[in-house]
Amino acid sequence: MRASREQTASALISLGYKISRSWHFSARPDDRTPSAYVNTDGSIHDFGDGWHGDLPDFLVRFQGMSVKDSLIEARKLLGRPVEIDFSGYETGTKMKGGYIPERFIRNFEKERREHFARFLYLLDEALPALNRRQQREIAKKYNIGYSHKADRLIMPIRDEEGNCLTLWKYNKNPAPYTDGKSGRPVTPPKVKFTRGRNRCPFNLQDLKKYREDKNGWILLCEGEKDCLNALGRGYRAITLGSASAKIDNRYLHLFRGLKIMVVYDYDKAGTEGVYGCVNAKGEYVPGILEQLGEIAETKVWDWELLAFQQGFSLHRGFDLTDWLCLNS
Repeated sequence: MRASREQTASALISLGYKISRSWHFSARPDDRTPSAYVNTDGSIHDFGDGWHGDLPDFLVRFQGMSVKDSLIEARKLLGRPVEIDFSGYETGTKMKGGYIPERFIRNFEKERREHFARFLYLLDEALPALNRRQQREIAKKYNIGYSHKADRLIMPIRDEEGNCLTLWKYNKNPAPYTDGKSGRPVTPPKVKFTRGRNRCPFNLQDLKKYREDKNGWILLCEGEKDCLNALGRGYRAITLGSASAKIDNRYLHLFRGLKIMVVYDYDKAGTEGVYGCVNAKGEYVPGILEQLGEIAETKVWDWELLAFQQGFSLHRGFDLTDWLCLNS
């Protein structure tokens, strides 16, 4: 359902949500930090689990309404006069809307030195397509550090001006733990980000430099790991962070007029991320090819053709890093 950012924010405020001046808010009552964001096109994105939708979708997901009731309620809410009051937003969460200080990032560089053997072990797992020299160059350029408490590589995700919006936290084989409430074993995800913070594509600063030569192809990788391995091997590369991610309107101008080669994983999520899919509600969700096709020249990396030409075997989840390792 089409709506402006102001209309959506005003509707959310009327439902009791507190919207910050940076358009962030907590979608769940138990959120300690704002995990959702109102985009310029009026849509809503939840960084907690990657959910994205319009106001009716939000009402279904977070208010428990039926699809029919959500459409009726959304029309009613969006039809009201726009009244936005940021004063009700708790000032204690303002830091989450800002940037992560460089002094905080330097702590992970210090921990990297203190636990260097463990850092190198995790770096080998994250960057298997690179030799030690290439790994160190990438770690230095992109400020990859280490957290002993989390036992993860830590890398700042910076906007086009170099400000750190969030942290990428990676461990290929994180240690499982037991849930205190259910007593069940839990296996953490390989990749985490700083909770409650906005995200942006990784490697935006290099993307600005890539624009100086618009004739060269740029690899759009599915995730940061593939992107780092590609960069270490000399490719021009960037990532949105996942197969389902889309480019926020504020960054679209950086992709305009470029040549983008989409290199997503060889699996269902990768295919749907490229070409789109129909969700559980029967709605069409466009892929990244549709979004980029309006502003850039795009091609899709054909895994099956490449496997046939080069004589290697594919498996579900085969990714760019796997291919780079085959061609070391």
